[in-house]
Amino acid sequence: MVSLCFCLISSASVKLEEANCSHLQDSIYRAFNGPHNPGRVAIIGNADASQPGEWSSIFTERCTMQDGYCMIPISLEIQVIWAQVGLLSNPQAQVLGARYLYICRPLQSLDTYMDMLTLMTTVAFTDVTKWPEPPRSQPRAYWKLPFDFFFPFKMALSGVESTLGSQAGTLLMTLTLYGVFVS
Repeated sequence: MVSLCFCLISSASVKLEEANCSHLQDSIYRAFNGPHNPGRVAIIGNADASQPGEWSSIFTERCTMQDGYCMIPISLEIQVIWAQVGLLSNPQAQVLGARYLYICRPLQSLDTYMDMLTLMTTVAFTDVTKWPEPPRSQPRAYWKLPFDFFFPFKMALSGVESTLGSQAGTLLMTLTLYGVFVS
């Protein structure tokens, strides 16, 4: 997303000098940031302002003097870094951080007499999601259960008399109930 605005210098056709460089920089920073510089960005959409863990700092790179020249910000690049987090079946977007990068030019490269300065803001959303490698194949179950797992219990409780089945079923049922009551 790109946004343009024009910043009117307070007094038209005033010769800009190095003495008012910091004042000019401050007024341009206020034009970019608005009256309240946020300083933080919410990690999720419904972040609570009183919970510091739900907010991330915004890293800001401002203009500095270079070779004795006054550097004036003319462009602001906002980079929002985000990723999908959570389960693969239901990932959630989460902001990891943001960066304000001011593009600066020396005051001498601008017109000596100017009354309007074009300011530009760009916003980029960068996805840094690292998805895991997909499994090579679906896991397979190798265990086998008997056709009717509860057959011994049914035989013990049915009352059907069998010489070997009745004794084994009764013994198995007794051991199971004993284990339940002991633990």
